[in-house]
Amino acid sequence: MRDSNPVPSKNPVLQTMLLMVGQSNVITTHKPLVEFLEGSLESAMLLAQLLYWTPRSVMGGWIAKSDTEFQSELCLKRYSVRAAREMLEKKNLIETDLRKFSGAPTQHYRVRMDQLDLQWREFTFRLSENEQSDYAKTDNPGLSENGQSLTE
Repeated sequence: MRDSNPVPSKNPVLQTMLLMVGQSNVITTHKPLVEFLEGSLESAMLLAQLLYWTPRSVMGGWIAKSDTEFQSELCLKRYSVRAAREMLEKKNLIETDLRKFSGAPTQHYRVRMDQLDLQWREFTFRLSENEQSDYAKTDNPGLSENGQSLTE
């Protein structure tokens, strides 16, 4: 008979932690997105969340979210949400507008898909150029210049 408890521990604290990291409690951001946004994990998280909400928008691509809502969704501090928004605005990847929503002033976001497409293509092109030049430096792509593997 198969154990109905999928957690491989009898320790209740560890069981709770292992259950907590299930898919419904995950915040993910892919490494290339972080690299695309110059190492800003917070900006990558915010952009990923905006990309999640964009097809669900009923306002022509505009998403009405308060800083508090993004703080809750992304586990970020208010300053981090604002800094991430400012970076995405500075890179011209999003546009924002403060409007009323449900009777209260709420930040509205819209991803500038044309700019995202353009900048992502440029980023991936630069990556492919770098990979080609890095590959030419060694006969074995799994080894660094000193002959050790990249994980050693």
